[in-house]
Amino acid sequence: MRLFLIMFITVAGGLDAWLTQYGVRRGLIEEANPWMDWLFGRSEFLFFLLKIGLPLALLAIVPKRLSMPLRGALALACVTYLFVMAVHGYWITELLI
Repeated sequence: MRLFLIMFITVAGGLDAWLTQYGVRRGLIEEANPWMDWLFGRSEFLFFLLKIGLPLALLAIVPKRLSMPLRGALALACVTYLFVMAVHGYWITELLI
């Protein structure tokens, strides 16, 4: 369960970073998170590193046996990324229509 949740967050973070970069570079969207917007404006490399690196760091930090609160926090992060992917899907669909 731990590995699945963390890998989902990592893959979703990478996909989010790539779609955000695509949309921002073409002037289609803006980064909604002010901190990430600041970082994106300074260095796209660091933006990607943070979006992918932090979830991967969870593999070293999060214990193999998840407590219920920790499992809930990881699941909430997954649900949040599902929402973010839905927002990306919306603007991509708007482009295609």
